[in-house]
Amino acid sequence: MASKRALVILAKGAEEMETVIPVDIMRRAGIKVTVVGLAGKDPVQGSRDVVICPDASLKDAKREGPYDVVVLPGGNLGAQNLSESAAMKEILKEQEKQKGLIAAICAGSTALLAHEIGFGSKVTTHPLAKDKTMNGSHYTYPENRVEKDGLILTSRRPGISFEFALAIVEALSGKEVADQLHPFHVIRINKMLSCAGTDRLQTGMRGACGKPQGMVARVHIGQVIMSIRTKLQNKEHVIEALRRAKFKFPG
Repeated sequence: MASKRALVILAKGAEEMETVIPVDIMRRAGIKVTVVGLAGKDPVQGSRDVVICPDASLKDAKREGPYDVVVLPGGNLGAQNLSESAAMKEILKEQEKQKGLIAAICAGSTALLAHEIGFGSKVTTHPLAKDKTMNGSHYTYPENRVEKDGLILTSRRPGISFEFALAIVEALSGKEVADQLHPFHVIRINKMLSCAGTDRLQTGMRGACGKPQGMVARVHIGQVIMSIRTKLQNKEHVIEALRRAKFKFPG
């Protein structure tokens, strides 16, 4: 089976986390990722002055299409540049016509509106970009951290970049592949964390680490994704804390 292919569009002012993390996770999943510069192949300065070198120019990448997914990072200036680009509009319209996945995170979703992509879909975005994205009522706005509606996949902010990336991997390569890629600080457990569950987790962290260092960053019913931070950044400590808190944990 041929490798899935992703096109990540890098514009000046792009949010660095929303660019690099999806690229890293997709490549770990075996997806062939091409990072292209919207304005050419020269290095691109991100929103926090990090300079990223594209693999190719957008013009060159167009000749190598089609792609299974086109990814739009956020960043206010980056999203504005994506929104104002005629070449970007052409890429997105072709991707939509070919029924390929389009993924945008944070303010990147405003480029969907600018280029009239995915009208009628559920689209989430950074709360500060909500009014701009929802202008004209072309989308339904859910509060979900990651939202997939048909071939439109969106997410809200830099801190959700891992989940956004894993959702892309799951959409292209399946849940089994995505489940194998969770970074050390993202752990899935089959249990809903209530307030009491959170207390139990803190107790478990005390037993495993000597003092409370855990923080639950995300709670879902059913399959739970939790971000755990410890000073040691030690996965074994986190697993031991979960066991002490009597959460079921495979393996």
